[in-house]
Amino acid sequence: MCEVENPMLSPKRTDDPIAKVIGKCHYRYCDEEICKHEGIEFEGYIYCCATCLGSELLEEGHAVDLSK
Repeated sequence: MCEVENPMLSPKRTDDPIAKVIGKCHYRYCDEEICKHEGIEFEGYIYCCATCLGSELLEEGHAVDLSK
């Protein structure tokens, strides 16, 4: 699971049997399962969190890290 600075904002996993797993995070270094109504969809792919999405955008050259 991705690390979040504020633990109050971290995704909560539920034992609810209705929470249907719809796939896994598209980011190659993450195997997080994503349930319906969770995650981020971007260009047809789903990511478990903004960290995975941002990391992939940086690695693919679609975004630039200006903090460096």
